[in-house]
Amino acid sequence: MVRVREDNAPFRRPTNVSLDADLVDEARALDLNVSRSCEEGLAAAV
Repeated sequence: MVRVREDNAPFRRPTNVSLDADLVDEARALDLNVSRSCEEGLAAAV
């Protein structure tokens, strides 16, 4: 069950992850939200 705040936004936990530097640079160059992309990938894996 996903907890949500009163404004219906999910609670988020600050987390440190280590990612390939070149991949992060490419993602930023494409104006991708790295945190959101990681969250979506983790959700797909789970």
